Amino acid sequence: MIKTTLFALLVLLWLTPEPGYAAPKFKISSTATAIEKGHDFEILVTIDTDEQLSEIAIAPVPPRGFSIMAKSIPGVTPLLDYPEFPTLKIDSPLSPGDSLAIPFVVKVPTQLSDLWKKDALYSTRDPKVFVFNFTYKLKGSDGHDYTHRQNGDVTLIYTTSMFLYLLSGVIGVLLGFIVKTITQNSVDVAYSLRDKKKFIESASQLTRYVVIGRLPFLLTTLVIGFGVLLSMAQDKIPINGWFQATALGIGLGIISDEKLISRFGGGQGSVVSAEEEEKGHARSSGKTPSRKDEKHGPRT
Repeated sequence: MIKTTLFALLVLLWLTPEPGYAAPKFKISSTATAIEKGHDFEILVTIDTDEQLSEIAIAPVPPRGFSIMAKSIPGVTPLLDYPEFPTLKIDSPLSPGDSLAIPFVVKVPTQLSDLWKKDALYSTRDPKVFVFNFTYKLKGSDGHDYTHRQNGDVTLIYTTSMFLYLLSGVIGVLLGFIVKTITQNSVDVAYSLRDKKKFIESASQLTRYVVIGRLPFLLTTLVIGFGVLLSMAQDKIPINGWFQATALGIGLGIISDEKLISRFGGGQGSVVSAEEEEKGHARSSGKTPSRKDEKHGPRT
């Protein structure tokens, strides 16, 4: 019985697979919390091991349109066998307790590449995932080297450029101001356009009424909107694309308060209504007074 038990234990030990080992730790971190178009950044790969590693290879897999290349450091050799995925080979083995950090530079597509290359319209709607494949050999208890593979990734938000963010935001503020002004003064706007038959004449009159007639309010709203957009991007750009920046600017332009702005020097006296403007033209040309004058009847 004892012999049978010992024989069974020996067979189990012989059939037991390679004992467990402490897998190395691959840490991936980025110098940027969000990717901005046209601005390169770095990804740092750190290797910590409690076992001896040899023939270590790192193969980064960047998203479409991005390129990634490791900085030149001693003991790390780039392999040219895979041009699309620049694989690195660590020349010397890592001993137990060793730690190695390898920086990678990531080239980000610019805004011009989106405009001029039909195959480079890289969307900012989805975050970008940078994957790293690791291959290494670990010595087993039997003295043989066994190949192991791991992978890791880092996910980053992809946003538009700061210039396009501010430009789109300011345009949105202007559009929001125009919509708010026309909506709040729809009667005056309709009255000022009553005799305008051509589109150019209507557009000219509308521009004079909205922009020139309320220029102090417009300039103050644009400056305040620009300041809000700039402060929101202090840490990172809060939106992904220019379309979201335009929508954000429209909201800022609509919620701007003319009464509050007038307290800082905007003065309601600078705003001339359409009917008052028509009265002035009527007095200077001898034409019939406006509708408001007709309601009061002839003056004595």
